[in-house]
This record gives sequence, structure tokens and C-alpha cells, in this order.
Amino acid sequence: MEPNPRLLPDAPIEVLEARALFRSPAIRRRGAASLRRLANGRLLMAFLMGTGPDHVNDGAVMLTHSDDDGATWDEPFPVYAVPGWDSLPLGGIAHVRDDLLHLLVGRVKFDASLGGDEPFAGWFAGATTSRDGGRSWSDVTDEISLYPMWTEFYGTSNPFPRADGRLIWSVIGTKGRDLEWMAGV
Repeated sequence: MEPNPRLLPDAPIEVLEARALFRSPAIRRRGAASLRRLANGRLLMAFLMGTGPDHVNDGAVMLTHSDDDGATWDEPFPVYAVPGWDSLPLGGIAHVRDDLLHLLVGRVKFDASLGGDEPFAGWFAGATTSRDGGRSWSDVTDEISLYPMWTEFYGTSNPFPRADGRLIWSVIGTKGRDLEWMAGV
């Protein structure tokens, strides 16, 4: 199926081109993309890819790059996956500096029988780091748990630098399963 973006007539953005990337005869579920440009012009994109079209807890975080402003993309490779879970960029690629990228990843166990907007029976948030422009990534950290139930880095995926050099990150989380959402920095 070809993408068919539809914007409101007075939308503040314009679609210049829409096309499917990484065509395959197999049905694949793709989503949760995060895109960053490095100083050398390279575009990095992380996204979820799983078999599809339905959630079956088999998503992997894939990474690809483009050196021609998105005209062509390298074959994506897996960065993070856990069998029996949907792994996804959970906040995306944080471009701290060209020699330090953080990819905030997570995994969820989708269970439609739970109902609600986000019927997840399990949740994990962590991070992996690249010091070579996204060619290789460290092992994923231990769980980042700032809230009693779910923790999700949210927003632009870019930390905001403070005058003293430290970084501010936006984060959301819950006190219970999909209950009492809170936001913080």
C-alpha cells in the first residue's frame, strides 16, 4: 500500500514526497520512527519493525541511514529485540553530540484482553549508546524506572543542554498500568 498523507488545508507543513521504504513481499508492521541528522549530513532513522499487521509481540528496533538527504536508505539492521516482546524506540535517537548518540529503547507485552488505550502486560525502558555515528551500539542499560509503573522518555528525543553542560530530558510515566500519568524533566 502506498502512503497517502492527508493534511488539513491550513496545515503549517507541506508534504513534498511520500513513499514506502524497505519494500517486502511480506506484511510488516512499522512505526515509532525517530530521525536525526548528524553534522556530516547523514540521516539516522530508528523504527519498530515486526511481522504484521497485528501486534504479536515480535517487534525489533531497526536502524538505517541515508547519505543523500533521504533519497535512498541503507538496508536497516536490528539494534534491539527481545523474543516475546514488542521492542520499539521509546523516545528515539538523542543526538547529544556527533560522537555520542543515545537511543532510548523499550519493550512492551501487548495484551488486547486488558483493554484500554495501552493494553500492556509488561513494560521496560532502557538506553543504548553509539560513539561512532550509529554504526555500532552498546548493550542496553538496566531498566530506567523513574515512576512506579511505566517510564517513557517523551517529546523531541533531544535533551536540552543547560548552561552548566548538564542535560534536561522530558519524561512521562504512570503510577499504575495506564493510570495516573505524570510528566517531568
